[in-house]
Amino acid sequence: MNSAQESGPYLAPTQQSGREFIRRGIQGEVIMLNLLRFRETADYSTAPELAPESPIRGAEAFERYLHHTLPFLHQSGGDLMFLGAGGSFLIGPEHEKWDVVMLVCQSSAESFLAFAENQEYLAGLGHRTAAVEDSRLLPLSRIGGSSYNLSALGERPSRPALNEAGGKFVCQGGRSQSRLKTVVPSADCRAADPRAAQVAPASKPHDQYHQPSAIHARH
Repeated sequence: MNSAQESGPYLAPTQQSGREFIRRGIQGEVIMLNLLRFRETADYSTAPELAPESPIRGAEAFERYLHHTLPFLHQSGGDLMFLGAGGSFLIGPEHEKWDVVMLVCQSSAESFLAFAENQEYLAGLGHRTAAVEDSRLLPLSRIGGSSYNLSALGERPSRPALNEAGGKFVCQGGRSQSRLKTVVPSADCRAADPRAAQVAPASKPHDQYHQPSAIHARH
């Protein structure tokens, strides 16, 4: 491990991490592994227009982010596959704890990038910024077939250079953007859950993911 490596917090993609994501050339579904640690009290200093009348906990602010985000996620062909309470590692650093773990499925890397620059989605991003004290986001790709062949791990598909493909990743104030705008709607992410085909209005809470006892607990 590089001893000079920054210790965080990590709240948004960087130019370098965005370029590396595009260079990976992930084909098919992308599963986003999210590890989240919440603030005790949400900090709306960067988005005062979204701030509630009274202070709320970071976990509550993240619930507001979920309620705002899920309709746009579904419209882009994605789905929230898993939302669970975290805690201490069984194998890992003893001091490192995460409040919530999420798995988010997107039908393609292009769909994820298009979702991430949707202006209506970005209008509510301040809830996430207010909620999160630290986070990790790891894009995952499926290993196909039944043989679990790992020999190709680390190989990068042959793709045009970024300046030729038009894939420029921009990070502005925590907002991840790209010129890759192609959206490939797919039911792959939601095939196992027919309820996900229903897109709820943004103004209504998503009871399926509204679990205060799980999200609000500080581990």
